[in-house]
Amino acid sequence: FAERAFPTLAELNEEERDILLTNYIMKFYILDSFYRTRTTWGKIGRVIMWAVTSCADMGRHDLWLGEDQGGPNRETLISSMDSLLQVQLNVVVPLMVRAQITTKEFHAAMAFLLCETDDQADVSDTTMSVLNNIRAEVYHDLTDYYNDDIGLSDFSTRLGHLLTLNYSIRVNTAFS
Repeated sequence: FAERAFPTLAELNEEERDILLTNYIMKFYILDSFYRTRTTWGKIGRVIMWAVTSCADMGRHDLWLGEDQGGPNRETLISSMDSLLQVQLNVVVPLMVRAQITTKEFHAAMAFLLCETDDQADVSDTTMSVLNNIRAEVYHDLTDYYNDDIGLSDFSTRLGHLLTLNYSIRVNTAFS
């Protein structure tokens, strides 16, 4: 998927692609599920859409694991899930509601999240160059979208909301 959107990712070795995608999965999941929920139901409430066919009750995360799952540390795992969930609900959701991102902004946000690695020290200069080029391409496309498609001459507020949302997702998943 990522290589189809950004063919230059194919220039990276497998280990570096693995680092990028491993860091990306949780961020992707959070942005996608909240965006999918808002666009499908018009708001983000107690039930969140994980996928087209899957939803979760945010008030009953203890049910996300079967009674026989989680091993001897099941309660600790549920507590950790609750902590991550509370951060997302208290920080990310209000930003998502305020931003009211469009589909094109959602795609841009996904690309920006891909370009923000948590382990930048572990990737090569080549990888950083590829990511910087992708980021620049997305900024350019987003500028064209704001100027040409929706007619905004001053899009600083919209872009600011989008980047704040991305930053919040990134920093609030750094421990996951």
